[in-house]
Amino acid sequence: MSDIIHQNNNIILLDGEKIFNPTPKLLTNTEEFRTEALTFQEYGYYTKHKADTISGRRYWEEMRQRSLTGYTANGVHISGYNYFYLNFSPILKVESEVKLEDGSDQVSGYKLEGFPEFWDGDNLYFDYIDECEKAGKHAIVLKARRRGYSYKAASMLDRNYYMIPQSRSYAFAYSKEFLLGDGILTKAWNMMDFVDANTALGKRRQYYNQALHRRASYKKNIDGIEIEHGYKSEIMGVTLQDEIQKIRGRSGKLMLFEEAGMFPGLLEAWNIAIRSMQQGRITYGTLVAFGTGGTVDADFMALEAMFGRPKSYSILPCINIWSKVVVGNKYVGFFSPEYINREGCMDKNGNSQIDKAKLELDNKWEKLIKDGASSLQLARNKAEEPVTPEEACLRVVGSMFPVDELRNIQGELLTSRVKQDTVYIGKLFINPDSGEVEWKQTNDTPIINFPITPNDPVDGCLVIWQHPVANSSGIIPFG
Repeated sequence: MSDIIHQNNNIILLDGEKIFNPTPKLLTNTEEFRTEALTFQEYGYYTKHKADTISGRRYWEEMRQRSLTGYTANGVHISGYNYFYLNFSPILKVESEVKLEDGSDQVSGYKLEGFPEFWDGDNLYFDYIDECEKAGKHAIVLKARRRGYSYKAASMLDRNYYMIPQSRSYAFAYSKEFLLGDGILTKAWNMMDFVDANTALGKRRQYYNQALHRRASYKKNIDGIEIEHGYKSEIMGVTLQDEIQKIRGRSGKLMLFEEAGMFPGLLEAWNIAIRSMQQGRITYGTLVAFGTGGTVDADFMALEAMFGRPKSYSILPCINIWSKVVVGNKYVGFFSPEYINREGCMDKNGNSQIDKAKLELDNKWEKLIKDGASSLQLARNKAEEPVTPEEACLRVVGSMFPVDELRNIQGELLTSRVKQDTVYIGKLFINPDSGEVEWKQTNDTPIINFPITPNDPVDGCLVIWQHPVANSSGIIPFG
């Protein structure tokens, strides 16, 4: 692959192909990006101008444009998704009852509704989604727990609903519990209630105003005929537990796959959805799947495969800046590690204090080991609060082995393996004349990736990294 030929913000072009650079940038004066939210917090309204006045209409049109195309302040641009999230999407935020000091242990706290703070990790994520849309690609996100991705997803659904007429946005999940209750759609409806009550962006919903479906339209009688009027944008939640094929034929501006690490049939659903979102070379919608590590068995393998081989699934790849050893997966999906936006480890502008966060985590693991935690318990904690993608992908159930340490050794072995100049691909056979086992080189294709995608060859073959060495008599010793 050629050297970098162009770089613009977070996008790098390599051989004409877009790659996302997820390296955080140090930002200042980030309150400039949430001035509308701060105004509402102080005064209880966004603007003094009435919505039906010229100045009022100008104000709300400006808010719409910022929510669509983004906003620039101090030479830094944030995406429209991020702008709408920061200023029009109240969430439940964790507040501590005492001030956290360096080296302090866990403390009690509570949740309070308020607007999101500006976080560098969130900004990177929304930039990634924005670049996916521009490139006609899709997104995969592997993340630590408790990073507010359900709130971000809910806000993305609402942003399209209020800002893009006739748009369709979907939230897919394997079971209904991930959509309702404390799920995406419940959060989206709560944000929607706020927008309807406090802005001039509100939409009537006479045709569909249900738990899994809302549509911005109303009934109007014209010459005795009932006509549907309005924005006609909509948000739909769909559960695929009973039948993956329910996703077939659906298309929209945005399709979200919630809890992708616990989503049987994710690959099948993803491949069906991609075909619905493309026409020739044109991609007119974006798929986004996000999930957390620490999940078990085959349900997680699909997310792991898509993250590790993004190009195979039409996903915009990221430079892998997170793995300690990068072998064969130089480009992966988007990863949100525990040290980004960790509570108590951010400055006033929302920049992650990475060294501080990593030190806290190291101390936490050392304490767990000192207190006698099992390998299984340690692996589960690291999978849910991962520093690397490999930790997020740890198998944590049914193993008596120190899987985290074994993963590190695996990385060392992979590194030493790729340093070898030659591998031998072929087959063994018995020479009919001598009766000895001999080696014949072939052009077969070995299986080197796992899980296997539908396009991978599956016949396999024998691979020898180093031939056995004969003794001084020319004989290879037994074993």
